[in-house]
Amino acid sequence: MRILAVRLIFLDAVYYAREGLSAAVTPTVLHGTALNGAFSAATNELVARQSFLTFGQDGGANVPHYVDSRFSPKFYATPARSIGSVRYRAEVAKGDSEGFVEINLRGPTRELKRIDSRVQPLKYRKLYFLAPECEFLGFLIVVDESWRPPELIRLGSFRSPVRAEYVEAVAWKPIATRAIADHPVDPLISDVARGVIVNMLPYGVVENAAATPAVEIKFRKPCKGLGKSTCILAWPTGYAMPGALERIRGRDATVFM
Repeated sequence: MRILAVRLIFLDAVYYAREGLSAAVTPTVLHGTALNGAFSAATNELVARQSFLTFGQDGGANVPHYVDSRFSPKFYATPARSIGSVRYRAEVAKGDSEGFVEINLRGPTRELKRIDSRVQPLKYRKLYFLAPECEFLGFLIVVDESWRPPELIRLGSFRSPVRAEYVEAVAWKPIATRAIADHPVDPLISDVARGVIVNMLPYGVVENAAATPAVEIKFRKPCKGLGKSTCILAWPTGYAMPGALERIRGRDATVFM
């Protein structure tokens, strides 16, 4: 087993918000479902045995059915939070999901006119993307050491490229008592007693989560974004709790941030 800190660097603008959820602004947390799916797709490990998205029997909108956010038994990626401040970039998008578009007439009454989208099919609005070079930090548990983490993944509604850099923990030890995790926690993966819910799709994750059990992990030098070399990882259910371990790997097996 290996435990890695993962720094994600956006090479292009990334968008994964939805209308009605913080307007159209992309939140500054990457969901575990998105990250595990991206790592799986990048390494051809799409072996999930659950239905993430199915059609309702009444023919309505899709309804997600989640067991949890894991895609493969070989690894698990925690949700990630932004490093420092983020920058947004506005992009203009078009669509006709509502069936109508609205335009302002320049007459003296300044009335609002609705036009059938079959006549005027394009509807424009602004979407706020996270700008290139934004950075996020999360953690990766590698259960099968033959699995190699990818250097490039794709995230968001438009599959934007993201570079992944890793640093491996050199030591860890279990914490039996409740501890505050140094990463957003997926409540379907770890046992969370309290914290702050971050509302996002497909379901909220928990910041400043008091989780049990947890693992204290140590790196050779402080992780960028945390400013410390010792971190707390909320341990996911379904994995055997690791015992204390001291392990030093050579430079050829570790990429430092």
